[in-house]
Amino acid sequence: ASATSWTVTLSADGYTDATDTESVTTVDVAAGNTDIIATPVEVSIQFTHTADPLADLSGMNVTATRAGVEEVGFTAITNATGLASFGVGQLFAPGTWQITTTGAPTGVQNASGSNIVVVHETSPQTIVFDLPTNSMLYGTVRNMIDGELVEGVLVRAQREGESYSGISGPMTDGGYNFSVKARSGTWRITATRDGEEYLVDEAFEIRKDGPDTEPNWLDIVLPAVVTPVIAGQVSAEGGGGVEGATITATSSAGTVSTTTSEDGSYELADLADDVTWAVTFTPPEGYEGQPVTRYVAPGYSGGADITLNQTLPSSLGSIEVSLDGGDAGEQVALTLSETTPFPTLNASGTESVMVTLGAEGTATVTFDGLVPDGAEVGLARFSVTAIGEGRDPVSSSAISVMAGQTTSVSLSLGGATTNVIQVTITSDGEPVADRTVELLSGTGETKGATAAPGSNVYTFSDIEAGEWQVTVPTGGFFPGTIVVTDGQTDYAVDLVAIDEEPTDEPTEETEGTSEGGDDGDAEESGEVTEGTEGTTDEVGDGTSNGTGGDSGGSDGSSDVDPDGTPDPEPTETQTEGAGG
Repeated sequence: ASATSWTVTLSADGYTDATDTESVTTVDVAAGNTDIIATPVEVSIQFTHTADPLADLSGMNVTATRAGVEEVGFTAITNATGLASFGVGQLFAPGTWQITTTGAPTGVQNASGSNIVVVHETSPQTIVFDLPTNSMLYGTVRNMIDGELVEGVLVRAQREGESYSGISGPMTDGGYNFSVKARSGTWRITATRDGEEYLVDEAFEIRKDGPDTEPNWLDIVLPAVVTPVIAGQVSAEGGGGVEGATITATSSAGTVSTTTSEDGSYELADLADDVTWAVTFTPPEGYEGQPVTRYVAPGYSGGADITLNQTLPSSLGSIEVSLDGGDAGEQVALTLSETTPFPTLNASGTESVMVTLGAEGTATVTFDGLVPDGAEVGLARFSVTAIGEGRDPVSSSAISVMAGQTTSVSLSLGGATTNVIQVTITSDGEPVADRTVELLSGTGETKGATAAPGSNVYTFSDIEAGEWQVTVPTGGFFPGTIVVTDGQTDYAVDLVAIDEEPTDEPTEETEGTSEGGDDGDAEESGEVTEGTEGTTDEVGDGTSNGTGGDSGGSDGSSDVDPDGTPDPEPTETQTEGAGG
């Protein structure tokens, strides 16, 4: 019988065309069967994993299994960024797949995905998995005083190389007002409010979240913020409270204002204690009184509440200062000072002006707008100080200020200022300390000074302008010179050390100690005879080593090295230096 060959071709999306050829004869009775195997089109699939907080996602196993066909599956391993690629040799048929990620690092959970559809229009196809963190920290931030929630606090979990944070806010349905994503492990927890950081827990353990675990929880209680209150009473000059007066406190932290009640009382609350407040008392409309400003630093009271009463004066006063005893055209610094805890001039309680004296060496200066004396600001709380050019300062006694009146004060300028200078003395750049130093003028006047222990800065008084010779009476240095000028107080001089050569001829008797005793600058000598009080041996570098004196007949060989340690035997150099 003749046979006929038939070719069957299968075409499907995602597969290469498959064919099968069968030969059919006429004697065939039953229907023929043919096996056609369709091969999927080669496609690259990428599975990318992300995690918040960031983590090293390398080494995770990603398994792709064909849904409903369990035996069809592929596995890949992620790199550090969480990318796993499937490609050549891993032929994905189109349809849905089950993707499972295992081996997630500490801090993130494993992941799985169902019904992941693989298509072939795009190659490579990228599928992203966001791995959830394995731990969350929840809690509340409250105020210690009233237990109220505090918003805007930065809660931070830190350990070496890692830091995660969250901001406290309103209460949530979950009963917390802050949350922080983290990893399981031990963390240092801090809370920062208004720039100030508080340590909450040095080693807080965050557990790995799971279906049956309690949430990681931390209630934070912040210390109380000290906000002192300024309160008191505003009174009329004749007595009685002033109703409706306005009290306004102003500082770099803001402005707080209030008005007095019927009896003149008031209160300013929520004031920062680290700034100075200018508190102004303004009379109500129609009241004949002068406004008064007082300067208050709550830190002065250690953050405690402050009582600040104030009488509104009917008028202000002034101080007139008359200066004499100066030179025509001389500049005089005039300072008005106020002694009171809460001054009225300004925050420092001082006001300064520069005055130029007239042809007769006099001048008159008036300080206006001064708050009169009273129980609140103090009696006779003002004083005036004048400093002329090159003169000692002169000050007045206490001055009282009366409402609507001018208090007159006269000051005669002081004499010439005693000229005090400081001289820093070195030798070859090294400090010359613990010496007595003298200054010698060209007229033969001598001024002496001694520095503080260990210091090479020497202070001299009553030094007139001109050239002065700097000497060290105990010896060891050649004199130096400084030129003193008016207005200059600091000087420096580098003295040259005396380095005498030893003599060639022995002396009858030689003292081995230096003239200054403790200063260590021994005068060198040549050979020594028996019965000397001591020796001075020269070592190779030319420095002198003084030995102690003998008690008669000693050979003088108990030498001392430069650091003061006795040598058991003199060195060859020491023997030669001693005239050996």
